[in-house]
Amino acid sequence: MKQRLTAALMSFLLAGCGLAVEVGTNPETPPMAPAPRVGEFSLAENNLYGCGMALWKADRTSREQYVFFNGIEDGSMRMLIDGNLVAFSRVDGSGQDFYGQKTTQMFRSTDGTITATVTVTLGAEGEIESVAIADGTIQVERNGAMVEVPVVGDAGC
Repeated sequence: MKQRLTAALMSFLLAGCGLAVEVGTNPETPPMAPAPRVGEFSLAENNLYGCGMALWKADRTSREQYVFFNGIEDGSMRMLIDGNLVAFSRVDGSGQDFYGQKTTQMFRSTDGTITATVTVTLGAEGEIESVAIADGTIQVERNGAMVEVPVVGDAGC
């Protein structure tokens, strides 16, 4: 109680001198970074082709803009983060195997600053070496800030 009264009194006195003091903050703690912004991109415009998995936002009806692509080669995962097409490598995976993918996968950007965790539920098989991604989420984290994007999509060869 005595410490709170002293802190409040000091704030009052310093405020009268034109100095601002915020009680209860730690000047050594940096502010939290904003959550990464996940954007949409065209596979064709970025030369992303071949076997793998492509995901788009769950609320979209068009398949022309994607938020995720991962081929079967290591280091082929791409996402548009804060306006930049970022390359990722898979660092972990679990669950069912399908077309070089797993139902749960974790990726790290090549510079090591961003992680993306992709969890999907498989849907119906297509007519020619493909499977629908009926439901899923992508969690993107950078510097402690995270955003989650609901997705659907396709995987195949």
